[in-house]
Amino acid sequence: METAKLAAGSRPMPGWAVPAALYAVAFALRLIPAIWFPGINHPDEVFQTLEQSHRLVFGYGVLPWEFEFGARSWLLPGILAGPMWLGSLFGDGPTAYLVCVHLSLALLAAGIIPCAYGWGRNHLGFWGGVIAAALPALWPDDVYFAARSLSECVAAPILVIGFYLADPGHRPGDGASSRRRLLLAGILLGLTIALRLQLAPAIAVILLWLIFAGPRRNLIPMATGIAIALALAGGLDAFTWDYPFESLWRNLTYNIFYGVSAYYGTEPWYFYIELLWQLWRGFIVVIVPLALIGARRLPVPFLAALALLAAHSAVPHKELRFIYPAILLLSIVAGMGLAQLAVWISARRRISLPRCAAAMFALTALCTVTLTFSPSYRALWRVGHDMVRADTLVARLDSVCGIGIWRSHASYTYFHRKVPFYWSDDQADFEKYLPAFNTLIAAEPAPPAPGFTVLKCFGDVCVAQRPGPCADIPMPPMLKPKPQADATPG
Repeated sequence: METAKLAAGSRPMPGWAVPAALYAVAFALRLIPAIWFPGINHPDEVFQTLEQSHRLVFGYGVLPWEFEFGARSWLLPGILAGPMWLGSLFGDGPTAYLVCVHLSLALLAAGIIPCAYGWGRNHLGFWGGVIAAALPALWPDDVYFAARSLSECVAAPILVIGFYLADPGHRPGDGASSRRRLLLAGILLGLTIALRLQLAPAIAVILLWLIFAGPRRNLIPMATGIAIALALAGGLDAFTWDYPFESLWRNLTYNIFYGVSAYYGTEPWYFYIELLWQLWRGFIVVIVPLALIGARRLPVPFLAALALLAAHSAVPHKELRFIYPAILLLSIVAGMGLAQLAVWISARRRISLPRCAAAMFALTALCTVTLTFSPSYRALWRVGHDMVRADTLVARLDSVCGIGIWRSHASYTYFHRKVPFYWSDDQADFEKYLPAFNTLIAAEPAPPAPGFTVLKCFGDVCVAQRPGPCADIPMPPMLKPKPQADATPG
């Protein structure tokens, strides 16, 4: 009845013009934190992905312990090496290839918008699709994390697209096209697991749904697709390391058995509840009811989001980025809830659906902009921003023969200079390496550095330089977490 009322008040769907426009808006928004206000949410964003891509493309880069001992797959660095190489053709510097990488990630991330639109349209008609896509297109978490080179950020849109192909919300056409669609869905879901094993509970939800809610015949092509993707990922490990799924086994061994992840901090089970309350504040009393309403139409994405939140809450080491895929799914389900609410309001208040959709879109934009400029999100957007600006300045300096890093992190991804750099967290190391660098980046006031002149400061991060050459001192390796170092003598 509700769908019939919606269809009666809707105009014919104008092909792909509307989803394309929504996609373009989402794509542009997702470029803002990556290109116009760059930052580093977590060191893994660089060292586990971009820095290894830099090693593949340019032949040099920092070697973290995970890639020294085979605890990470080359899958994501290998994928990102493509756009990095392409970007290097348009300019000799980090700006060109980093823009190309983030453009590629934003193109992928915005792919959730046609899915949200398709779900809304298939369940609630044209205007339902428009409203359903509005919230995930604008939600600040979805914008902030979208184009980042973290494994969970890359895997999240692939997970959503796989869910949509598995269940677009309408009756499938002929059997062959349905099987091909389900096979592709399985490949994407398998790729999701290969990129981020911690997202396996979400894939388990859709498989269990097919087992108990059917149709079970869809399990075969989907499971086949998952198996194909995992087999290729295992083969990549065998080719780049020693045996299939070696990176997975070693990662689990170090993080669970030797406690490497816990070494970086642990939090109570309710950490994510408190964190989301701090971020969303009063909006949480809006987003949760909308998600509950949308779950009537999209039960699988809703249950998958809950499964991810529960699974990550049980793991002692917690970070906001870990639950980004769950937040993304919840925003899509809440968008469906907003579309359903618009249908109810239109039917009961006799307001035309186009007018109701315009009001909902405007209200969503107002709420998300207000949330984006709240103190919590302003602080989030500034994470690593000053460091990136300092790195970008150093990449443009002349006569750099060595780079000193005081209580911060750095990588060749942003310097793009084949010169040694030296981490220092204490005064003894700083004085030891001082003759080896003529350029200094200090995130805090550094110990005395005779001859250095401050060139520019970005917030608390300052860049200084001195004239003269650099002594030939071996560059120190990246530090290993103590549990891992104890587990691997020498």
